[in-house]
Amino acid sequence: MTFLEDRLILSYCAGDRSVGLLNRLKVLSITRDELQRADDFLERPSPPLLENALDYGRSFVHTKASWNSPRFWIQSRGRITDGTSGSVLEYYQCGSCKSEDTFPMRGLFRKESYDFLPVFSAKDTVVFRRGLQEDARYREVRKADTWWDGNERRVREVQVRILRTPQEIFEAIDAGLPLIVQTDLRNEKTGSTAVLEYPIKTINWRRDDSQWQFDTGPVLLPDLSAPEDQWSQTGELAYIAFNTWDWAEFVVKKKASIPGGEAKTLHYSETVGFRTRNVLLAVED
Repeated sequence: MTFLEDRLILSYCAGDRSVGLLNRLKVLSITRDELQRADDFLERPSPPLLENALDYGRSFVHTKASWNSPRFWIQSRGRITDGTSGSVLEYYQCGSCKSEDTFPMRGLFRKESYDFLPVFSAKDTVVFRRGLQEDARYREVRKADTWWDGNERRVREVQVRILRTPQEIFEAIDAGLPLIVQTDLRNEKTGSTAVLEYPIKTINWRRDDSQWQFDTGPVLLPDLSAPEDQWSQTGELAYIAFNTWDWAEFVVKKKASIPGGEAKTLHYSETVGFRTRNVLLAVED
């Protein structure tokens, strides 16, 4: 270790069996701010990022239209805070269904089949439609009261406790407890922040050395570089994975070419990673 002005220069040996074990020299430059964040991380256990966690088995968005008022199951939520105005907006991403004609005697599913996934906020409702090929109707944004004559959230909350160690994670898995994650994202340029909350659907666990990794989704990944009035137009559906408390990676649904042809489709194909703060919660019995 060598200290140089406002940073630490760390040199170390690295490698694996493919390169003959520890025969590569690595040099890492760490700033004072990064050291301080690491120190803060080690000293805390992080409190929950949102004050109350949702019960994802019993939280729904109800709509109001007399001609059809569907109920949608909430699968994740995101709370975005604008870095300039300080205004806050919450988005509730719901489960996907298929294109259908409602209430006929026969022929319930439409011949043109597509996924139908709604996301609700107090201002806007966003509907994502994904068919066989890329379509201009993929994202449709309207004012909240123009979809099904408006909506209301009927959510329940659960008691949770923070899991801080691999042993605590394993014990929660072994006990069959539902797990919830809250992930903090921020954009240093705009100052905007977001907290994503979502239930863990898949967790990898390596018994040999207690390594863990989450992989779950979809969640609505906001674009924190966008201004507040563009959040609904720029958020993307994504799956999230992480195996540490300060980093997460997303695979985002984007336009992609089908191999061997010119057709375009929408596919979880673009990967991005962010420095984050992740808090893992176990739902108490």
